[in-house]
Amino acid sequence: MTVESGRVALIIDGRVFDRWTSVDVGRDLREIAGTFSLRLLDKGRFPGATAPRINRGDACTVAIDGETVLSGWIDVVEINEEGDTLDMSVQGRDVTGDLVDSAAAPDGPAEYRNIDLLAFATAICKPFSIPVKADIDVGAPFDTLSLQPHDKALEAIESAARQRSALVTSDGVGGLLLTRGGITRAPASLVRGGNIAGLHRRDDGTHRFSDVYVKGQSARGAGCRRGSRAAASLATTPSAPTTPAGTASAGILITGHAQDPGVTRYRPFVKLTRSQSGMTSAQEQAEWLVRVFQGQALELDYRVLDWRAGEPSGTGPVPQLGALWRPNTVVPVYDPLVDIAGDMLIAGARYQMSDKGLLTQLRIVGLSAYEQVNEAYHRRAAFQPQVQPSPRRRR
Repeated sequence: MTVESGRVALIIDGRVFDRWTSVDVGRDLREIAGTFSLRLLDKGRFPGATAPRINRGDACTVAIDGETVLSGWIDVVEINEEGDTLDMSVQGRDVTGDLVDSAAAPDGPAEYRNIDLLAFATAICKPFSIPVKADIDVGAPFDTLSLQPHDKALEAIESAARQRSALVTSDGVGGLLLTRGGITRAPASLVRGGNIAGLHRRDDGTHRFSDVYVKGQSARGAGCRRGSRAAASLATTPSAPTTPAGTASAGILITGHAQDPGVTRYRPFVKLTRSQSGMTSAQEQAEWLVRVFQGQALELDYRVLDWRAGEPSGTGPVPQLGALWRPNTVVPVYDPLVDIAGDMLIAGARYQMSDKGLLTQLRIVGLSAYEQVNEAYHRRAAFQPQVQPSPRRRR
């Protein structure tokens, strides 16, 4: 099977390559950068025919039905030839892949003062010629944001974004987007006996815990109003008066505690905050972590026919097919096989073509899986965390 002209096009410097025997193009909230893999298998080449002139490092655009879904770079080109058979594959990522790999401040430590999240992300992305936009309120400016030479660009942006409850993702057309999880809806529902062509279900309890604790340290007395709801609901322990002479007095250890009723055996988890957290903030973070762990535990991989769904879009060469499935959209799922009837989140969407036809692979998780919470204390500057969360896995 070969995708006909106009459905999937790789565009390089005005040249259009639209003859492919297999296609895999997708974006996922877990990976940030969108990826593509295109293959041409030609078993009847005429003598003297050459492979398409596609080179590693070429700037490119991938379009489906004339609609751009990815703008980026060619990372890998492979060619195998035997007799009259040519097997060629082209792989790449969108431009935000460079933010994943590259340092944010290679010339040395950098410090930004009185800068908001959008301006900070824009400054980091400027050398990469990657535009940044936000479809949310990015919050108040930071007093100070510091970078070390080895800090990766995306890690620096995500670290700041977590302090403003923002989700960082590719916009799919060559830029970076600051957003929230699931603020738009998918073009159609997923219905058992309807458009669902296949399912893989994974329910993983290794990252769910019976008790989640968030611990931090505030200035003495900060956030500890007597009689407050937060103070009544948390275990707070003043640090022991063993501070050596000549050093600053110790603060108060703040603990937020939340339980997951779905975990029946004892499995405690402790996270050290990235900020001088007050008690309310610590409790909010503990409750948030439980929701995120719950949302990420159940993962459904649905396969649906074609790449579009819903009502006709009215534009493009094939408007009758409706809109493309997109990541970070809310989708109603009605599937008695896995006992789900309600809204879920599309965390990833991959447009695939093979000898099985046109399919969209949708990674579905709970609505809370990519929920964000403000990790910064509302009134005080950040302190150096004792434990850094993994940059490869979002929380």
